[in-house]
Amino acid sequence: MPHVSSAANTAVNTCTAMFTSRRWNCSSLTRAPQLTPDLTHGTREQAVVHALSSAAVTWAVARACSQGTLVLCGCGRVPQEPPNGHFKWGGCGDNVRFGASFARQFIDARDEHRATKRKGRSRRRANQRRQRVDDDEEEEEVDEEEEGRGGGGGGGGGGGGGGGGGGGGGGGGGGGGGGGGGGGWEDDEREALLLEYEEDEDGNPRYNRAILPFAPDHHPDEVDEGDRQTTNTKRTPRSRERGMTEQQQQRRQRQQRRRTTKNRLHHQHQQQQHHHQQQQKSQKQTQTASRRVNNNNQQQQQKQQKKKARRLRNDSGNGKKKGRRRRRGEGEGNNNNNNNNNNNNKKKKRKKRRRKIHDPAIVLMNQHNNRVGRRVVKALLSTQCKCHGVSGSCSIKTCWRGLPTFTQAGDRLYRGYLSGVEVRAVASGSRHRLLPASPAVTRFSRDDLIYVTKSPDYCHPEPRLGSVGTAGRVCNASSTGVDGCGVMCCGRGHTTHTRRTHHRCHCKYHWCCYVTCQTCATWHQIHTCN
Repeated sequence: MPHVSSAANTAVNTCTAMFTSRRWNCSSLTRAPQLTPDLTHGTREQAVVHALSSAAVTWAVARACSQGTLVLCGCGRVPQEPPNGHFKWGGCGDNVRFGASFARQFIDARDEHRATKRKGRSRRRANQRRQRVDDDEEEEEVDEEEEGRGGGGGGGGGGGGGGGGGGGGGGGGGGGGGGGGGGGWEDDEREALLLEYEEDEDGNPRYNRAILPFAPDHHPDEVDEGDRQTTNTKRTPRSRERGMTEQQQQRRQRQQRRRTTKNRLHHQHQQQQHHHQQQQKSQKQTQTASRRVNNNNQQQQQKQQKKKARRLRNDSGNGKKKGRRRRRGEGEGNNNNNNNNNNNNKKKKRKKRRRKIHDPAIVLMNQHNNRVGRRVVKALLSTQCKCHGVSGSCSIKTCWRGLPTFTQAGDRLYRGYLSGVEVRAVASGSRHRLLPASPAVTRFSRDDLIYVTKSPDYCHPEPRLGSVGTAGRVCNASSTGVDGCGVMCCGRGHTTHTRRTHHRCHCKYHWCCYVTCQTCATWHQIHTCN
């Protein structure tokens, strides 16, 4: 994590240096991890921030691998191309492959989780079907193991007629079953039922349903009528045609008994839950209805009291003037109500315009821009050499593949920010794909930064859009570009201040060994936006 932390600092510093002369100067990153809306709703700024973050993590981890500060990785691969006669491959190159892999797993994890969460219901159903198949296979394996133990331990007395068989050595019983107990219970289920089994005054069985919701209405060693019928079933002609042995038939019968008992108990438990939920729902509805009736009665009483008070005021004084005032006040109130309704409608429209963070278009956009950042770092991998000759000559030269400073990656991503492509999500079946929003653009490449929402102008403070405004920002009065006062201040004008600064000057070296300097004053003009 120290390398990820240093990568985050590198990304913030690079972003601030790149956008220092623009209205948006990466001030939104200072609130991380609480990101502002301009970095969560798919803007152009969000695109470059994601690309910078992915590139910074790739660059930092690749450098850490070559420096030996990470145990999980080593030097980069030696290039396969043969060196020419002027150098040979050596040294320790930056491991960009491992850095890109780590960045993909670390940064794309959140968006991949959102994309997986969208698929949701169909995938859960498939997993449930797969789980049921696995459970059936496990039951068959357990039955085979029990049969193996029963066959190996057989020796003594007569066998039982019906149920499951543990070690079949001792004297058999009648029709109830062997070691597994009656009714097809598992060993742990039967022990739990016996521990919680109680009888009331009339001798009827009783269980703690809160602990054992699947408990039957009889003793665990007793068998239901349905179980007896299932136990006494004979081989069907279809099973004879398949050539099933008696052991296979008994195993099939045990599985059927288990499923029948489990389904019955599960159905009973669901019915009890449904009945309890219906009771709670009816109670809540009754309480809600009574509250509404009480509120309506109170409101009607308040209205009647207000009407009586108005009549008394009108009768006590000059009714005409007060009536005019009242009508005038009512008119003003209507105007205020209309204004409030208009404002509410505008807020609703603004809310509709906002995109959700879990929007599939934003998820796909983030994944694409993360790949762009990693590709930029991979493209910057170049050959770096060092000479080993006598007296500084370059008769022997060793080269490796290394990365330059991160500023070059920032410059490429800044150019991608200026030429970003606006896209929109199009549904194709259960998935989505991104297409250019403008008909003039036919397609976008895998090296282009993309966005789905237009950025605010960042002129005025708008917290709902993530803009802090440009008031107080320093501008260049002699420039006509984006750093000029005309563009930076959004036409609001600027204020010029004169500031005096002191610095060391006219320094002189004296033998031996000290330096003397003078202090000089310089006046600077600083222009700030209004």
